[in-house]
Amino acid sequence: MSIVSWSLSKGFFPQEANVPCTTINVCLYMRSLPLKTDLESLFDSHLLRTRGYERMRSVPLGWRWRQVEVTVQDHFTEHTVQSADDLHKAIEALMDRPFDTSRPRWEVHLMAAADSSEGSSSCLLIRIDHSIADGLGILMLLHRCGFIKAENGQVLPLPDLIGIRRDTRAPSIDAADGDAHESEVTEAKEATEASEVSGDDSRWTKVEPLAPGLVTGRMKRTWVEWAMGVFQFSKAVVAALGDSMGRFDSDFYFNGSLDRRKNLKYGRRKLVTFPPLRLSYLKAVKSAVGGVSLTDVLLTILTGALRRCVTEMQDSKAKIGTSLGGRLGWVVDRYGSLVGDPLTQSEDGTTLLRSLTAMVLPRSLDEDVPADRVLRNGFVLVSTQLPIHIADPKDRLRQMAQTTARLKTRHQQMATYTLMATVGPVAPWWFTSKTCLDLFSRHSLVVSNVPGPKELCTFCDKPVHDVQVVYPNLVPQLMFVSYAGRLRTNFVIDPDLWPQHHQLGSFIVAEALELAKSVGVTQGHPLED
Repeated sequence: MSIVSWSLSKGFFPQEANVPCTTINVCLYMRSLPLKTDLESLFDSHLLRTRGYERMRSVPLGWRWRQVEVTVQDHFTEHTVQSADDLHKAIEALMDRPFDTSRPRWEVHLMAAADSSEGSSSCLLIRIDHSIADGLGILMLLHRCGFIKAENGQVLPLPDLIGIRRDTRAPSIDAADGDAHESEVTEAKEATEASEVSGDDSRWTKVEPLAPGLVTGRMKRTWVEWAMGVFQFSKAVVAALGDSMGRFDSDFYFNGSLDRRKNLKYGRRKLVTFPPLRLSYLKAVKSAVGGVSLTDVLLTILTGALRRCVTEMQDSKAKIGTSLGGRLGWVVDRYGSLVGDPLTQSEDGTTLLRSLTAMVLPRSLDEDVPADRVLRNGFVLVSTQLPIHIADPKDRLRQMAQTTARLKTRHQQMATYTLMATVGPVAPWWFTSKTCLDLFSRHSLVVSNVPGPKELCTFCDKPVHDVQVVYPNLVPQLMFVSYAGRLRTNFVIDPDLWPQHHQLGSFIVAEALELAKSVGVTQGHPLED
């Protein structure tokens, strides 16, 4: 078991943080669901009896997985929902429910709509503990078992299905049955070097493609290049350490007071889904600017939406204070001294708003990847500053691209992973979990991106018209999922800190339009085909 899987199996954070579980919730929306007995039979034959998928029939025991007897029927539950609102509430109620630790940490919920009319929707909710695999690993698992097919019934290779170029080999970073050894870390470094040269955007869709011809041996370098590499790597190590020991984000109403963040605990959680944006529209914005990635565009839109939240709260609090003669000024202070700070007086960039961006280390999507290399956790969380202080959308995008350029190099990824792989196995759990807590408490949100099929697909021969991947986290978690030409997005937040959560979707759309206009994209709409 790798350091990431081990940490997740123990809860990732100290017990006093009150995080109930670390569960990835895959929501597949369908008009009609497969039969429960058919699903049980498929899971039993494909997952529970196949060599290499031992994590699906095991429970974590220290640094290894212990196989237990599994009754597949115990992992399936049927529900009936009366409306789309009831379906949403049912997912919210289940998304952070703890697992029975005596059984393997996964379960399937069949949420059938009581009304089978044209506009109704059911949902197949697949809950898998993050210690078993990351989001891409779960997608690979479901595809390899034949559950996911193209709409015409054809079983496509996964790279073709999700529109990402194949890797040429799989670096062994997150070993399924042990820690990463020095040779594996070296192999990962070489793979990441190769991916830099390939220049493919898919690194931001959680896959690092490996460039042909560069994976057969180490790249030859002069001693000056090696020295520069060591220097850059050392800088990245210092930066990674500083992320959990340095400055806290600025006070915004949505991240709470500094005292609250210094004693961060899991609270109530609300699932907010955004309107699905057209990928072609977002790519048009990307192409109009040049030199930026699709994720730069997405993070710029997100940052603009958060800026709208803050400025609107500023305006509303200022109006209240003015109308009551300033007697409610304490309300403003309670939400982080919003009036005049941090936006209107921070155009010099002193405002700090950061996300932890999930980046997956190189892996292969080829069909011949061994089964025991599918279920894995091979990712790092990298600190990413969001330029909320910049008012102009185009300037904000340029700044975002400069920020993420550092993250797209091998140094920051490998420095973060090397620290985890070397310190984690020898450090006591209280230290490891406290370090994770310190890292999260200094950031305002987590952003993750999971690639999905580029066309409509079926699951167990039932058409899937929408997909969401939901992950309740200690801080707000934003999840991007691409599916069938659109970007599905959800945000799991603390509703006590986000009184405007019902406006977030409209803010996202408004920011997409404003960014497009600022870069000269005037044709089309982010929501309309």
